[in-house]
Amino acid sequence: MNDNGQQTRGIIKVKFDEQEEDASLFDQNTLLKRGSINSKTILIANKPKTLKKINISFKKSLGFNLGIGLADQWNFRSVTVLDMQSNSSYKFCPTSNSPMIKSGSNLTYKLC
Repeated sequence: MNDNGQQTRGIIKVKFDEQEEDASLFDQNTLLKRGSINSKTILIANKPKTLKKINISFKKSLGFNLGIGLADQWNFRSVTVLDMQSNSSYKFCPTSNSPMIKSGSNLTYKLC
């Protein structure tokens, strides 16, 4: 998926109670697991039990076509945060009705 050397990074902002911070950076292979457009899992290991909100934003569009005309947009219907220590998971759903994200925009998720 990354043959041309370009990389799309998603910045995941996580809100712990009232404090918002960048939790981590993930490259496109982590965000689009197995090439899936409807990726549902993002791994975050930092204090998952206190998560209140997740914000996903993309800075740069992909430099190639994925074969289905969605080279610069993704559809995240839900995000599952996995606690690597306790093996539990937390499901987050989008706050907007249309969970489509394009490069340069962002989308917010809250606990379902």
